[in-house]
Amino acid sequence: MAKRPSSQLNREIAESLAKPRATDTNLFALTELVLRAGRSSFSNRLDRVDYPHIKRTLAAGLVEADPAAGLLRLTSEGRDVVLRRLRKEQTRMQQPAYSRPEDDRRRRQIDEAITALERRS
Repeated sequence: MAKRPSSQLNREIAESLAKPRATDTNLFALTELVLRAGRSSFSNRLDRVDYPHIKRTLAAGLVEADPAAGLLRLTSEGRDVVLRRLRKEQTRMQQPAYSRPEDDRRRRQIDEAITALERRS
């Protein structure tokens, strides 16, 4: 296996660090938008509180804009990330502590969103 020169390796590391990354808070906001929409695309009219978080997921390549339709869509990478988070929450919601009526509504939302995202995969 050929070794890369250290300058090339340093450049690759710098490029990977320069790429914007979505934080856990950004991913939470994105997941909540998908849950509210019930599908992998949603309106580009965002609440003020969600705007910086979704802007960061857009920069990270998890969401793409469709200005003609006025929509934002999950990319395949974004869909995978959101599905992973929803499945994790689905597992958590199966615990006995989550047996209130409002938890049932949240559980249904999660199940419907997972089904919609899996259809698009």
